[in-house]
Amino acid sequence: MLDILIVEDNKEIGNLLCDFLRKENYTVSVAQTGEKALELYEKYGARVIVLDIMLPGMDGFAVCSKIRETSNTHILIASAKVEKNDKLKGLNLGADDYIEKPYDVDILIAKINGIFKRKYGRLEIVEGNIRLNTVQQSLYVDGQKKEVTEKEFELLKLLIENKNVTMKKEYLFNTVWGSDSNSEIQTLTVHIKWLREKIEEERAYTDAVQAIKERKFVLEADRVTFKRGRSAFVTSNTNFILLNGDRASVQIAFNGAFAGPNGIGGVTVDGTVGEVKTTTDKKGNVTCNFSVTGVGISAQVSIRLTHGRNNVSATVNPNFNSNRLTLDGKLVPLSESNIFKGRSF
Repeated sequence: MLDILIVEDNKEIGNLLCDFLRKENYTVSVAQTGEKALELYEKYGARVIVLDIMLPGMDGFAVCSKIRETSNTHILIASAKVEKNDKLKGLNLGADDYIEKPYDVDILIAKINGIFKRKYGRLEIVEGNIRLNTVQQSLYVDGQKKEVTEKEFELLKLLIENKNVTMKKEYLFNTVWGSDSNSEIQTLTVHIKWLREKIEEERAYTDAVQAIKERKFVLEADRVTFKRGRSAFVTSNTNFILLNGDRASVQIAFNGAFAGPNGIGGVTVDGTVGEVKTTTDKKGNVTCNFSVTGVGISAQVSIRLTHGRNNVSATVNPNFNSNRLTLDGKLVPLSESNIFKGRSF
């Protein structure tokens, strides 16, 4: 749904007002005829209509009357017809307000802001752990701000406001991008995917931080980098760092030519955990350091969790050689992990 539909036959005035309102973070469309205004309204709807009276073809009075047959949307007439009878006619037809032309743009925008604040009270939209600030067009997930584009914000706002409504892809696309957009409908699918990733990333980060605090997590690695910079992509369910209370495991089981600290495959280190030190910097990045001592071997482990997602990078320094390893992957709660643990040496 549009925030504002401007019905103005003067293209320059209509576009100017449109630009001012978009700077206020409203979604706006402009129609230069009454017929086009009704077409846009039937297709997209609008919370507020700024309506001129003197239009080619169907005039503003007729547009007001037609909309009032089926809708209670807020109609603000802005017209050079300033006679008392004209004002009474518009108000009697169902207009909510009547402002004379030429008007002060700042005054008009203040009126519109007041309408939204009083009638819709939608300066913020909250749905579960998601909060949208409609003035700043910003998204917060679990209290953390996430960067979103204008289209991503409009799409998420539309989906939340219609959470119990089944909407076709064509409607979503036309509402956010406009029926005359040069973009393809596949753009909608891509933006939904991006939004889901951004929302789920923050949730995954929150879960990862909690898992570190509880000392019950698994770093599932998808890449291992060796001391001299050589790397190998690996399977995450057999290459991991596991911490469960006072026990830990570091398993390297890739299929490659480069051996881990205790050979290819199997549990590299499996044993008791030394002191666990966890710190969080000002940006929200978390570092977790601990030692793990197995039978005859041990290693120092340092894990760094990136703020806003559950991406991690960890270094493993074995005590018996200088073959330091770096593991990159995802950190998940132990209960959500699907790792396969080999035997200890």
